[in-house]
Amino acid sequence: MIIFYYNLCYKYNINKIIEYYNDGYYIILDRYITSNMAYQGSKIFDKDDRFYMYQWIDKLEYWLLKLPKPDKTILLDIPIEYILSLEKNKDTIDDIERDKEYLQRSIDSYIELSELYGWNKINCIKDNKVKTVEEINDEILKIILE
Repeated sequence: MIIFYYNLCYKYNINKIIEYYNDGYYIILDRYITSNMAYQGSKIFDKDDRFYMYQWIDKLEYWLLKLPKPDKTILLDIPIEYILSLEKNKDTIDDIERDKEYLQRSIDSYIELSELYGWNKINCIKDNKVKTVEEINDEILKIILE
């Protein structure tokens, strides 16, 4: 069985997540420690300092706090111009989403992390359009079940 937590603060639910994990469930989180790495990384302009920060968060979360390390991480790769066009349809946009430079640096951090850690990556664009939820879901399931 696959358990999916959407837009959740994992630290408040970590005991339930660990319980499901120990029971053999597939657990999919839309945000986890790697999101923290990417968003913090977007604030650090020096590449070496950013790399050390990634290592620091990795060590803090996985070694010291002993949070479960994912078996797989999947980056849903979508260029900023498509993100901005999707945001036009949202009712509310927060300050981070308004800051295009910060958003681009976050995207760059995610890509840097995916290369550094060897994440799976799904290109969310096909024929100059954002893929459907079903197309992306099928690709995610294929990666999970490999």
